[in-house]
Amino acid sequence: MEETVTAVRTVCVLCIGICAVQSMTEGTRLKSQAGLVMKLILAVIIGSVILKGGVAFSLPDIGGSSSMSYEHDKEIYDKEIIRQTEKNISDVLTAQVRSAGINVEKIAADVNILQNGSIVINRVFINTSDNDSAASIIRGSLGQETEVVDEDA
Repeated sequence: MEETVTAVRTVCVLCIGICAVQSMTEGTRLKSQAGLVMKLILAVIIGSVILKGGVAFSLPDIGGSSSMSYEHDKEIYDKEIIRQTEKNISDVLTAQVRSAGINVEKIAADVNILQNGSIVINRVFINTSDNDSAASIIRGSLGQETEVVDEDA
C-alpha cells in the first residue's frame, strides 16, 4: 500500500512539473522537446510501478452479455417505438380532424409493428363533438377498413 501512495504522489508531482515546464517554455522551440522528456519520465515511473507489482490492477467483472438481457432491451425498445408511433399517428389525426372544424377531446391509435417494420393500425379510439364525421376523416386517411371506435358508446 505504501508503494502505491508513493507512486501516486510521484505521478502527481511529475504532472505538476510537466505543466510548469510547458508554461515556462511556452512559445519556444524547447516546449515540445521538454514536454516529450517529461512525458517519457512519467511513462517510466508508471511502468516501473506496474512492473514491480506495486499496483494491482483488476478489471471489473461486467459479466457476459446474455441473450435474455438483449431480448429485454429489444422488448423495451419495441414498446417505446410503438408508443411513439401511436402518439405521432394520434397527433396527425387530431390535427386533421380539428382542421375540419370538429372539436376533439381524444384520438388514440392502437398500433402494431410487424417484424418486417410494417405499421398496422388495429383501431382508432375517438371522442369528438361529431364522431361520425371524425371517423369519416380518419378512414379517409388510414383506409376504409380502419376500425374507428367511439369511446362514448
